[in-house]
Amino acid sequence: MTGNGLRFWYVNNGTLVSPYRNVRLPVSGVLSAQCDTHPRPPALQCLCGVAYYATWDHMNAATDTLNLWDEPTLAITTGTISGRPIPDMPRTTAVGTSLSFRMVRTPPAWRCSTYTATTIYTDQPHDYLIPTHPLSELHEAMPGLRRT
Repeated sequence: MTGNGLRFWYVNNGTLVSPYRNVRLPVSGVLSAQCDTHPRPPALQCLCGVAYYATWDHMNAATDTLNLWDEPTLAITTGTISGRPIPDMPRTTAVGTSLSFRMVRTPPAWRCSTYTATTIYTDQPHDYLIPTHPLSELHEAMPGLRRT
């Protein structure tokens, strides 16, 4: 099965890196799930698979909830997913600093076997040959996004 998905990243030395796992988007833009237990991730009984948001509303809510809009190295990708999508497990994470933080629950996400970035929205330079636009264009295209 194929479909569309959205992910957020930080740009670190020209590379897109997941904010919560040390996962880097390969320069090809194709991120494939790996699992030591399940030969064809994702699996319902495991956290394996590539996490993504299926809707702009959920992506916006997650980015807002996690206070990512003010992160200067933020990148958001749109892309295609392949493999059987399954719901991600509900996640609660800490937002803030080690001295002052709050626990938040992120909106529903999904997991797939392969995510292929087709567009990058960021204000940072990077090493990818994927069409790239400034974050301001994302906000113009999606006026419901909360960043001002």
